[in-house]
Amino acid sequence: IGTDAPDPGDGGSSEPVPGTGDPLTLVEKGPATDADRKNHPETYTRVDVTAANTADFALTGDEKQGKVGDKVTATVKFANKGPARVQGTLDESVTTVDIHIPKGTSVVKPYDFCEVITKTHYRCGTSQSWVDVNGGESYPFVLRIDKAVGR
Repeated sequence: IGTDAPDPGDGGSSEPVPGTGDPLTLVEKGPATDADRKNHPETYTRVDVTAANTADFALTGDEKQGKVGDKVTATVKFANKGPARVQGTLDESVTTVDIHIPKGTSVVKPYDFCEVITKTHYRCGTSQSWVDVNGGESYPFVLRIDKAVGR
């Protein structure tokens, strides 16, 4: 399911209008011929479909222990629990994840594709413009333990 809104350049009004013709049916077609490939070189097509389709995004944090001065790698995981695959706009992240660095630690090495908001707040996106069901991203951060803090 794409994220593009209808556009006057799509060949119609800016609002979708139900069709008035006969219902569409799928018809099986044989393998493509050389003439098909010459006349229709595209390997894909786009069709806007309105559907009730949901995805359940989830985050999992990490818990690490160590001594003052130790470096630990803590990983935040983002997942699409389904039931739908999410397709966003081409070359744009599907979503962003805000990661807040725990008190008593400092970032030694952030995940490469995260934006620094403050020294304790990072915003990370997805590496693709889609997220498959059971797919997602992992955001590992190397942290230094600067000060002992309780749980």
